[in-house]
Amino acid sequence: MNLKCSKANGELAVYGAVDQSSSSQAIKSCLIFTSYFFGPSEKVNPHVAGLAVATVGLIWFWRRHKAKKRLKGLKEIPGPRGLPLFGNIFQLGKFANAQFCKWTEKYGDIYQVKLGNQSVVVISDPKMTKEIFSNDTAFTGRLHIPAFEFYEENPGLGKMNYYDLWRLDGCVMNMRLIINKLGLFNSEGELWETHRRYLLRQLRGFGFGKSVMESLIMGEVQEILQRFMKQVGNPVSEIKQTLRLAVVNSLWTILTSKRFKQDDPKLSKLALNTTQAINDVIESGSLVIFLPWLRHIFPKLSGYTTIRKIFHENKVLIEDTISKHKKNFKEDDLKDFIDVYLAEFFAGSDTTAITISWAILLLSKYPKVQGKLQQELDEITGNTRKVSIDDRPKMPYTQALINEILRFTSIVPDGVQHRALDDSEFRGYFMPKDVLIQPNLYYIHHSKAIWGDPENFRPERFLSLDGTKFINNDNLQAFSIGKRVCVGESLARNTLFLYTTSIFQQFSIELDPNSVEPIVSESEVGFLRAPLPYTVIMKDRIMAFPLIGLVVATVLLVLFLRNRGKSNKNKNLKEVPGPLSLPIIGNVLQLGKYPNEQFCKWTEQYGDIYKVKIGGKTTVVISNPKWCKEMFTTDPAFAGRPHFDGFDIYEEDKLGIINSEGELWEVHRRFLLRQLRDFGFGKAAMETKIMEELGEVLALFKSQEGKPVTRIRQTLRLALVNSLWTILANQRFKQDDPQLLKLALNTSDTFNEILEGGGLLIFMPWLRYIMPEKSGYNAVRGVMEENKTFFEKVVGEHKRDLQEDNLRDFIDVYLAEVKKASSDPNSQFHGSRAERNLVATLFDLFFAGSDTTASTLSWTMLLLSKFPNAQKKLQQEIDEITGNSRKVSVNDRPDMPYMNALLEEILRFSSLVPDGVAHRAMADREFHGYHIPKDAVLQPNLYYIHYDPKIWGDPENFRPERFLSTDGKKFQKSDNLQAFQIGRRQCVGETLARDTLFLYITNIFQQFFVELDPSSKDHDFKCEVGFLRNPLPYKVIMKDRIK
Repeated sequence: MNLKCSKANGELAVYGAVDQSSSSQAIKSCLIFTSYFFGPSEKVNPHVAGLAVATVGLIWFWRRHKAKKRLKGLKEIPGPRGLPLFGNIFQLGKFANAQFCKWTEKYGDIYQVKLGNQSVVVISDPKMTKEIFSNDTAFTGRLHIPAFEFYEENPGLGKMNYYDLWRLDGCVMNMRLIINKLGLFNSEGELWETHRRYLLRQLRGFGFGKSVMESLIMGEVQEILQRFMKQVGNPVSEIKQTLRLAVVNSLWTILTSKRFKQDDPKLSKLALNTTQAINDVIESGSLVIFLPWLRHIFPKLSGYTTIRKIFHENKVLIEDTISKHKKNFKEDDLKDFIDVYLAEFFAGSDTTAITISWAILLLSKYPKVQGKLQQELDEITGNTRKVSIDDRPKMPYTQALINEILRFTSIVPDGVQHRALDDSEFRGYFMPKDVLIQPNLYYIHHSKAIWGDPENFRPERFLSLDGTKFINNDNLQAFSIGKRVCVGESLARNTLFLYTTSIFQQFSIELDPNSVEPIVSESEVGFLRAPLPYTVIMKDRIMAFPLIGLVVATVLLVLFLRNRGKSNKNKNLKEVPGPLSLPIIGNVLQLGKYPNEQFCKWTEQYGDIYKVKIGGKTTVVISNPKWCKEMFTTDPAFAGRPHFDGFDIYEEDKLGIINSEGELWEVHRRFLLRQLRDFGFGKAAMETKIMEELGEVLALFKSQEGKPVTRIRQTLRLALVNSLWTILANQRFKQDDPQLLKLALNTSDTFNEILEGGGLLIFMPWLRYIMPEKSGYNAVRGVMEENKTFFEKVVGEHKRDLQEDNLRDFIDVYLAEVKKASSDPNSQFHGSRAERNLVATLFDLFFAGSDTTASTLSWTMLLLSKFPNAQKKLQQEIDEITGNSRKVSVNDRPDMPYMNALLEEILRFSSLVPDGVAHRAMADREFHGYHIPKDAVLQPNLYYIHYDPKIWGDPENFRPERFLSTDGKKFQKSDNLQAFQIGRRQCVGETLARDTLFLYITNIFQQFFVELDPSSKDHDFKCEVGFLRNPLPYKVIMKDRIK
């Protein structure tokens, strides 16, 4: 059937050849009704209207019937139910990709939704997207969006003056208005195939993949570098807009052989207005895209008027350019490529500029990655020339980095939709004609099943195990895949490579500490995932190199004069004694694997206070408990913290509760203690949370009864983390959560490896510039960045869901305080630094709290297995208190002197933190007649204090009775035990730690007899090398007492 309708001189004519006369009459009636209804002056004929409505209803029913027949033997695609007319549009929200990911989790890798009246099949499996878009040309169509066509020939239903293309296909009517689907992006069928081939051939001729293209791009790069150079040291913002103008210019030059000036208003209008208008439509819910009839009812509110105005302005500019080219056209002098394809350059410029903007943000947030990129750049260019495209094959890390940026950002999260040109079958599902097929790229790029740790920004996932080869991955589909893969991929990758390498060859870039730091998991609302606005500071790398020698000489001179001044100033004070040290490295080589043993030897040689040089840091070691109490309690000048480069979660700042100092530390310590107390520390609610997790541990041990039990510390750590994390973040982890296990174990293992290697990086931080890999710096920054990403994500989620009238946990309370201080720049809770401090505090509590407690419990299991008499005395006291009729409670603690004494002896005997937590002198001070210089590291020698025979008599013996009265009935505390430090910086979590240790020890040994596995090796009390003194691995056998 081929029917056409025309209207001239007020007359309506319907003509054409039809197979069935009844169908013909029905369609004619519909045409007449539609014409009367939408005509400028005609009145609706009620009889014709009724007949038209009945006919349309009959055809709709017929179409449904035919579709069901076609479905026989094929599965129907699952999906959520939608509303009439609107479908599932209102379920999408601002960030549609988040909802598409939720539906994927619910319905699987292929499901169907309705957006308006349009069926959309969403595919979230990379193999399925490759198959559907590569093999069958039926899936290469494009969605028609009237508002977004470059040429919209028909001015709207209310003013229409012609009709065309009414089709009856297998008795299924598809009504279409002629709207020119032109350009490479929106066209389909033969037009698209022919012009795609032509476009690729001609653009290749005008620069794609050739040196001329590199020259054009580098011309714009140089302008960008010069602009950034003028802003060195100052906050730089609006990066995305600056980059977009440069990228547009590169492409415009290829297309038209002309370029704009950076401040040309035409360029700004062309580059920025279009994107802004489209994003405004997306932000308002994208209704005009999937409910196009809204443009006739609410042209302004729906955004249709704005869109058409912008497209008209672009069309005028481009048509004017084409017109000038036609006038000067010479067949023997073809200067550039110009045609209606110019409309496509918006896609190329915008996506590339946004990707580079993401690159700058991500490399500012992950300085370790930035350092690796710059290291590779320096190796290739030697800082004697600019990077070239020819360098790309020799730069595997840079290629991996670009792929990871494309994956992590997924700037086109919902892909570019295809349209089914005909009824088809796909993997047993029926795919009706005109259905849209949408690749769920965000889900594909963030699937744990594919990437393992997709939330982490890790370029190494695209490298071989030895890091020397770049490995591509078909699961990355940033440029789409199949027949409609992006034609500009080659240009885009070349542009990304040249911009990223050139910018970071010239500059070191960091986030502006005074501006709000964007969360990388969040983005602006729009078709593209653009980063939230951010500000960076750029520092010139290349100009800095010649100044290093001068800087080093100046520093040495200043140090000399400073030391000379100090010696004159402090000549009446004694110099702290200590061993001679070597230049630069000090006494590092004398420490060995177990530094606490050497510190004890030096105490015997030099007395209760002495100094050593560890790298460039002067360290004063104190081995007298009374002196420790005096030093760390009375003078706030001794309450600072030394800065160990690389070991702060934010490398550029000393944040958190452990590493901060001064007013920031004092304010946040008070706040932390107050709020944690409100959320359960020392209360019944906290005991309930601990006992819930302990119940799972007891059940796990019960399941292993009679068998060797290993990895006790790791098992206990997860339960301990959950108790604390419930208060901090209102969340709990599963026992086998891979992310938690990775974070917990990787962090401890990495720190321990550094110490096992002599701890050189801690006291000689300059090693990271010479051998970042061998010194362990790269490994430390790697795990710190992983932790930062994890905690920033948690804080970001809380920030998004914050309700000030319903504060769920510590993070909510902290963020509410930050919000309250937003107008007070003098507050310690003001701005992005306060939010970074929250992330650092969570890290401190997460690891310091769980790791030390788990290690102490591990020592307890070993000691009570080795000393069964102590175990029996504990169990006898437990039985007397509980009668084995109930669990032990914190309220029982005052009635259990032996248990309290046992816990103190475990803390003393294990001396888990043998060298204490170092302090820093924040000013020159006198202490017991000795001069303590500013910035000296102050280290309490806890291992010596806890093993001093002058204090304990027989410290090598495990004897809880030393903390009991002579009759054994009263618990007696000793100030000489300083396991939780002492003074101003005493551990904020001591109350929680003591409650947790009490509940775990008593309830485990109430339930079980624990003995060493006789078939496993007995290591006695030898320890692993690390910051904490953990016992070497051991195995125990548990036997149920209560049963």
